[in-house]
Amino acid sequence: MPVDRTANIQDSTSAPTVRLIFQIFSVFLSIGAFTFGGGYAMVPLIQRDIVERRKWLEREDFIDSLAVAQSAPGPIAINVAVMTGYKIAGVPGAIVATAGAALPSFVTLLVVASFFLGIQDVPEVQAFLKGMRPAIVSLILASVISIGKTAIVDRIGLVVSVLALIGLVGLNLHPIIVIVLAGMAGLVIQATKKQKQGSDTG
Repeated sequence: MPVDRTANIQDSTSAPTVRLIFQIFSVFLSIGAFTFGGGYAMVPLIQRDIVERRKWLEREDFIDSLAVAQSAPGPIAINVAVMTGYKIAGVPGAIVATAGAALPSFVTLLVVASFFLGIQDVPEVQAFLKGMRPAIVSLILASVISIGKTAIVDRIGLVVSVLALIGLVGLNLHPIIVIVLAGMAGLVIQATKKQKQGSDTG
């Protein structure tokens, strides 16, 4: 049954309410405050809050935003915040989502930079950081599995995904090249399907 999102998100032709803007900021602020390990670790948290909990975006829309964010320059977490915030509430949504996602890191790094150099070699600090690393890998892996269930829906998608992985890991291609080639493959597949449909109806 389709999800009715009219109660959760503003119509694209209307101005976002102050309440919605504040909600977007608070959601991304909490995500930014409790995400460790880089931008990809933030992706499953954004998906959980934006897609699954608040129903602000459909999963397909989120994946499209993630694809665009990945292909754009800059940190993936900020790019995702811009894309999802803009889809939810236009330019104001993009601004507050970006501010919310970046503010905790900005403040934390200012504080950490002021004294971290003096404690980075402390055994307890090293042990804490070493213990966090496997959890970060798990967060990223969970995001890959969750997004893959929606993005890979047929054999063609699986083939493209495997070829992209080979290009990234085996051939050491730049991610932008892989994304562009995958997009071109999608165009070719679509054109082939239309041509086949035309010949069948003809």
